[in-house]
Amino acid sequence: MSIREIEQNVALLVNGWEERIEYRVKVSGQLEERANTVRMAGLLEQLRKHTGTTQNGRAERGSPNKPGSRPPGSTTGFMLLDEITAEAGYWTDRVLIERGLDRTWALRPMPDLLLFMRDETRRLEETHPGLVADIAAATRAWVRDARRLLSLDARTVMIAGTVCGECGGGLAVADDASTAVRCIGHPGTAACGVRYERHEWLGLLEAQGGRS
Repeated sequence: MSIREIEQNVALLVNGWEERIEYRVKVSGQLEERANTVRMAGLLEQLRKHTGTTQNGRAERGSPNKPGSRPPGSTTGFMLLDEITAEAGYWTDRVLIERGLDRTWALRPMPDLLLFMRDETRRLEETHPGLVADIAAATRAWVRDARRLLSLDARTVMIAGTVCGECGGGLAVADDASTAVRCIGHPGTAACGVRYERHEWLGLLEAQGGRS
């Protein structure tokens, strides 16, 4: 089970996922519920574009001797991406030690680090189940914290009549208007990563007369 969870979490962090986005359209004067399925970029890419970090995703500080403790949701996007990168380096180093492999692999950039760690933990499931369980818990925390920071866990609806200024994709916000407005791209195309924070997006709604 731990191996499967690691695979799923690494896929969310690196590859992204498909998400159902609901919206309303007027048909013959009546509002009808519609939905599109859009491809969301991986959580690492969303954090990177949200925070303006470097393309290779390396942490500014090196991998620590042990993973740090950070309160979920209380850190900036840059700090969260930095922490994930550093912690992934730590866990990769642990895997390399147990596998007797070259420890310089832990210095590779993201997302190579996560993909390597995912593949190598498959070989440790029977001999080091405790280590694999710890790595599963770490990847679970990375996904949870990234989704929380990016405001991805609320029910999402599209904003009618407004598109992303960068790529022309759709824009979406939580149904209760509690989150940032984010680009969701086009059906089958990943979002470009543009976000409008809560203090900015009211102008978008005013420009089109509110959400419909």
